Amino acid sequence: MNKLYYRIIGVSVFMFTLVAFIHPALQAFMGGGDSLYANRPGPMLLYPTTDDIDLGGKDSVEFKWERTDSVITLYYDFRLYKGRQATADNLILQKKVYESDYPVSLPSSTLEENQVYTWVVRQVFNNGMKSDKSYSPFMIKKK
Repeated sequence: MNKLYYRIIGVSVFMFTLVAFIHPALQAFMGGGDSLYANRPGPMLLYPTTDDIDLGGKDSVEFKWERTDSVITLYYDFRLYKGRQATADNLILQKKVYESDYPVSLPSSTLEENQVYTWVVRQVFNNGMKSDKSYSPFMIKKK
């Protein structure tokens, strides 16, 4: 019984070691370990995406996008800019959006009537890689 136990342990250690060495080689052979994340398009933005957002009587506006379960997401990088230019000078809000924070809600009092805003979302995967950016301008027509 004792010899069988040590043989099982020995074979287990051997198999674990073998897999630890082969796994990186298999990843390289199959196009790299990050190929699942390579060239990922940004999330599809759902709302707001038009030039006629009516916030009449609403306390807030919710930003929504299509989320994917095909890869593990660490968080989404959400940014809101005043105007159509996504530059540091125009940045109003930058936030890491985790599963529990979705959708992003912003008080309507922070948005101006007849003003254009641009929002940007980028998916950040569990390995630190990022998707392409998705962006959409919108205009507040009525508050």
